[in-house]
Amino acid sequence: MARKKLTKSEVDKLPFTEQSGKQVFYYDTELKGFGLRVGNKTKTYFAETKVQGKTVRVSLGKHGVITAEEARKEAKVQLAAMTKDINPNQLQRENRIKSVTLNEVYTDYMLARKELKPSTKRDYKTCMEVYLKDWMHKPMLDITRDMVERKHKEISEKSEARANLAMRFLRALFNFAAEYRDANDKQLLFGERT
Repeated sequence: MARKKLTKSEVDKLPFTEQSGKQVFYYDTELKGFGLRVGNKTKTYFAETKVQGKTVRVSLGKHGVITAEEARKEAKVQLAAMTKDINPNQLQRENRIKSVTLNEVYTDYMLARKELKPSTKRDYKTCMEVYLKDWMHKPMLDITRDMVERKHKEISEKSEARANLAMRFLRALFNFAAEYRDANDKQLLFGERT
Protein backbone atom coordinates (compact mmCIF):
# COMPACT_ATOMS: atom_id res chain seq x y z
CA MET A 1 0.00 0.00 0.00
CA ALA A 2 1.79 3.08 -1.27
CA ARG A 3 1.03 6.63 -0.21
CA LYS A 4 1.42 9.75 -2.39
CA LYS A 5 -0.27 13.05 -2.91
CA LEU A 6 -2.59 12.25 -5.80
CA THR A 7 -2.18 15.04 -8.32
CA LYS A 8 -2.41 14.93 -12.11
CA SER A 9 1.36 15.01 -12.56
CA GLU A 10 1.95 12.29 -9.91
CA VAL A 11 -0.77 10.04 -11.34
CA ASP A 12 0.55 10.53 -14.89
CA LYS A 13 3.96 9.27 -13.73
CA LEU A 14 2.63 6.04 -12.19
CA PRO A 15 3.28 3.02 -14.43
CA PHE A 16 0.53 0.59 -15.38
CA THR A 17 0.91 -2.93 -14.01
CA GLU A 18 2.49 -5.41 -16.39
CA GLN A 19 0.31 -8.37 -15.50
CA SER A 20 -3.36 -8.50 -16.55
CA GLY A 21 -5.64 -8.65 -13.51
CA LYS A 22 -2.99 -7.32 -11.14
CA GLN A 23 -3.75 -3.99 -9.45
CA VAL A 24 -1.72 -1.61 -7.34
CA PHE A 25 -3.40 0.72 -4.85
CA TYR A 26 -2.13 4.19 -3.98
CA TYR A 27 -3.63 6.17 -1.08
CA ASP A 28 -3.59 9.96 -0.92
CA THR A 29 -1.40 11.52 1.79
CA GLU A 30 -3.80 14.44 2.33
CA LEU A 31 -7.32 12.99 2.21
CA LYS A 32 -7.79 9.79 4.17
CA GLY A 33 -9.88 7.30 2.19
CA PHE A 34 -9.08 8.79 -1.23
CA GLY A 35 -7.07 6.57 -3.53
CA LEU A 36 -6.12 5.38 -6.97
CA ARG A 37 -6.29 1.84 -8.34
CA VAL A 38 -3.84 1.15 -11.17
CA GLY A 39 -4.32 -1.83 -13.47
CA ASN A 40 -2.62 -2.84 -16.69
CA LYS A 41 -4.74 -0.43 -18.78
CA THR A 42 -6.54 2.02 -16.48
CA LYS A 43 -6.06 4.23 -13.46
CA THR A 44 -9.25 4.66 -11.44
CA TYR A 45 -9.89 6.98 -8.49
CA PHE A 46 -11.83 5.66 -5.52
CA ALA A 47 -13.10 6.53 -2.05
CA GLU A 48 -12.78 3.87 0.65
CA THR A 49 -13.81 3.62 4.27
CA LYS A 50 -15.78 1.37 6.60
CA VAL A 51 -19.57 1.33 6.54
CA GLN A 52 -21.22 -0.62 9.35
CA GLY A 53 -17.91 -2.37 10.03
CA LYS A 54 -17.23 -3.44 6.44
CA THR A 55 -14.77 -1.84 4.04
CA VAL A 56 -16.56 -0.19 1.12
CA ARG A 57 -14.76 1.08 -1.96
CA VAL A 58 -16.58 3.39 -4.40
CA SER A 59 -15.16 4.00 -7.87
CA LEU A 60 -15.14 7.70 -8.73
CA GLY A 61 -13.92 7.70 -12.31
CA LYS A 62 -10.99 6.97 -14.56
CA HIS A 63 -7.94 9.21 -14.67
CA GLY A 64 -8.11 11.21 -17.87
CA VAL A 65 -11.89 11.26 -17.81
CA ILE A 66 -11.93 13.13 -14.52
CA THR A 67 -9.10 15.10 -12.99
CA ALA A 68 -7.44 14.33 -9.68
CA GLU A 69 -9.08 17.43 -8.18
CA GLU A 70 -12.56 16.45 -9.42
CA ALA A 71 -12.01 12.98 -7.98
CA ARG A 72 -10.85 14.46 -4.66
CA LYS A 73 -14.02 16.61 -4.43
CA GLU A 74 -16.23 13.61 -5.23
CA ALA A 75 -14.30 11.49 -2.71
CA LYS A 76 -15.16 14.02 0.02
CA VAL A 77 -18.85 13.74 -0.87
CA GLN A 78 -18.78 9.92 -0.89
CA LEU A 79 -16.73 9.68 2.30
CA ALA A 80 -19.15 12.06 4.07
CA ALA A 81 -22.08 9.85 3.04
CA MET A 82 -20.26 6.71 4.20
CA THR A 83 -19.60 8.24 7.64
CA LYS A 84 -23.41 8.30 7.95
CA ASP A 85 -23.51 4.53 7.27
CA ILE A 86 -24.69 5.03 3.68
CA ASN A 87 -23.18 2.57 1.23
CA PRO A 88 -23.12 4.37 -2.16
CA ASN A 89 -22.59 1.08 -4.03
CA GLN A 90 -25.70 -0.42 -2.45
CA LEU A 91 -27.67 2.77 -3.11
CA GLN A 92 -26.63 2.76 -6.76
CA ARG A 93 -27.61 -0.90 -7.11
CA GLU A 94 -31.01 -0.28 -5.50
CA ASN A 95 -31.66 2.75 -7.72
CA ARG A 96 -30.74 0.67 -10.75
CA ILE A 97 -33.16 -2.06 -9.73
CA LYS A 98 -35.92 0.49 -9.07
CA SER A 99 -35.49 1.83 -12.60
CA VAL A 100 -35.59 -1.61 -14.24
CA THR A 101 -37.89 -1.58 -17.26
CA LEU A 102 -40.61 -4.00 -18.28
CA ASN A 103 -38.45 -5.18 -21.18
CA GLU A 104 -35.48 -5.87 -18.89
CA VAL A 105 -37.67 -7.98 -16.60
CA TYR A 106 -39.12 -9.77 -19.64
CA THR A 107 -35.59 -10.58 -20.85
CA ASP A 108 -34.56 -11.88 -17.40
CA TYR A 109 -37.81 -13.84 -17.10
CA MET A 110 -37.34 -15.57 -20.45
CA LEU A 111 -33.73 -16.46 -19.58
CA ALA A 112 -34.87 -17.93 -16.26
CA ARG A 113 -37.78 -19.87 -17.80
CA LYS A 114 -35.99 -21.91 -20.44
CA GLU A 115 -38.46 -24.79 -19.99
CA LEU A 116 -41.38 -22.83 -21.52
CA LYS A 117 -43.02 -24.41 -24.55
CA PRO A 118 -42.35 -22.75 -27.91
CA SER A 119 -46.03 -21.75 -28.20
CA THR A 120 -45.91 -20.08 -24.77
CA LYS A 121 -42.75 -18.21 -25.76
CA ARG A 122 -44.49 -17.00 -28.93
CA ASP A 123 -47.53 -15.87 -26.93
CA TYR A 124 -45.35 -13.96 -24.46
CA LYS A 125 -43.41 -12.35 -27.29
CA THR A 126 -46.70 -11.24 -28.86
CA CYS A 127 -47.83 -9.84 -25.51
CA MET A 128 -44.67 -7.74 -25.28
CA GLU A 129 -44.44 -6.64 -28.90
CA VAL A 130 -48.13 -6.01 -29.54
CA TYR A 131 -50.14 -5.47 -26.35
CA LEU A 132 -47.49 -4.08 -23.98
CA LYS A 133 -45.09 -2.48 -26.46
CA ASP A 134 -45.78 1.09 -25.28
CA TRP A 135 -44.65 0.03 -21.78
CA MET A 136 -41.50 -1.86 -22.81
CA HIS A 137 -39.11 0.92 -21.78
CA LYS A 138 -41.15 2.08 -18.80
CA PRO A 139 -39.77 1.33 -15.31
CA MET A 140 -41.82 -1.39 -13.63
CA LEU A 141 -42.53 0.90 -10.67
CA ASP A 142 -44.21 3.41 -13.01
CA ILE A 143 -46.84 0.91 -14.16
CA THR A 144 -49.88 1.53 -11.96
CA ARG A 145 -52.98 -0.53 -11.28
CA ASP A 146 -55.09 2.06 -13.14
CA MET A 147 -52.84 1.73 -16.18
CA VAL A 148 -53.21 -2.05 -16.07
CA GLU A 149 -57.00 -1.82 -15.82
CA ARG A 150 -57.15 0.61 -18.76
CA LYS A 151 -54.82 -1.61 -20.81
CA HIS A 152 -56.99 -4.68 -20.08
CA LYS A 153 -60.10 -2.81 -21.17
CA GLU A 154 -58.38 -1.56 -24.35
CA ILE A 155 -57.20 -5.05 -25.36
CA SER A 156 -60.58 -6.56 -24.40
CA GLU A 157 -62.27 -4.45 -27.06
CA LYS A 158 -60.48 -6.63 -29.63
CA SER A 159 -60.23 -9.94 -27.74
CA GLU A 160 -61.12 -10.81 -24.15
CA ALA A 161 -58.94 -13.95 -24.29
CA ARG A 162 -55.89 -11.97 -25.48
CA ALA A 163 -56.49 -9.32 -22.83
CA ASN A 164 -56.58 -11.98 -20.12
CA LEU A 165 -53.43 -13.66 -21.50
CA ALA A 166 -51.57 -10.31 -21.57
CA MET A 167 -52.59 -9.57 -17.97
CA ARG A 168 -51.62 -13.04 -16.73
CA PHE A 169 -48.25 -12.59 -18.41
CA LEU A 170 -47.84 -9.09 -16.93
CA ARG A 171 -48.68 -10.49 -13.47
CA ALA A 172 -46.02 -13.18 -13.96
CA LEU A 173 -43.46 -10.49 -14.81
CA PHE A 174 -44.37 -8.46 -11.72
CA ASN A 175 -44.13 -11.53 -9.51
CA PHE A 176 -40.76 -12.39 -11.06
CA ALA A 177 -39.54 -8.80 -10.54
CA ALA A 178 -40.62 -8.96 -6.90
CA GLU A 179 -37.58 -11.18 -6.34
CA TYR A 180 -35.23 -8.24 -6.96
CA ARG A 181 -33.96 -7.48 -3.45
CA ASP A 182 -31.62 -5.07 -1.71
CA ALA A 183 -28.67 -5.99 0.50
CA ASN A 184 -31.02 -6.36 3.49
CA ASP A 185 -33.18 -8.88 1.54
CA LYS A 186 -36.01 -6.32 1.25
CA GLN A 187 -38.09 -6.48 -1.94
CA LEU A 188 -37.43 -3.53 -4.23
CA LEU A 189 -40.36 -4.19 -6.55
CA PHE A 190 -43.69 -5.59 -5.49
CA GLY A 191 -45.61 -8.40 -7.19
CA GLU A 192 -49.31 -8.94 -7.80
CA ARG A 193 -50.15 -5.65 -9.51
CA THR A 194 -52.86 -7.17 -11.70
